[in-house]
Amino acid sequence: MKSVCKKYLHYEQPATAMRYLNQAWEDRFEHDRLELLDKGCLKTGDRKQLNEIRFRLFQSEQSYTSFTRYLEVLDEDEKEKACGSAIKQSEQGGNIVLSADQLFNLGQMERAQALILARHQDLAECFYDSLLRLAKMFEKADCKLAATVCYRTLLLEILAEARSKAYGHGAQYYKKL
Repeated sequence: MKSVCKKYLHYEQPATAMRYLNQAWEDRFEHDRLELLDKGCLKTGDRKQLNEIRFRLFQSEQSYTSFTRYLEVLDEDEKEKACGSAIKQSEQGGNIVLSADQLFNLGQMERAQALILARHQDLAECFYDSLLRLAKMFEKADCKLAATVCYRTLLLEILAEARSKAYGHGAQYYKKL
């Protein structure tokens, strides 16, 4: 179904694609359906449905990229309300890396740092690369407490799992502490 809809959209037949896209799909393909609906709504010019689709994509992904795409379709007066809502949502839960990243990109560095400090125990569950990116981001923004918490978590992970090949990186993180 996905490839059929892609072909219809590629060959400038969005109305035909929308017939398939507006039907129910299996749950595991829902994100793909929403992405294709987004493209279809852009081609047909249906701003109301595009607004709903982008909001649903943002709710499912909780990323800054999906949020900026959602903001693109909002009126100026709705954007401020959406930003406030996104900040509250980021502070309340979900993936700590995505939440901190979103707060940071929305210019809320203090709130992002407070989130990291309040939920530091959740950092142990994060992927190494995501945590390192977060640590560097905070270090660059001069948010020393959050950067320290991230580097400390990275160091503890290296030591706890006895990753001897990563001891050099661990020494660098220790120096940053």
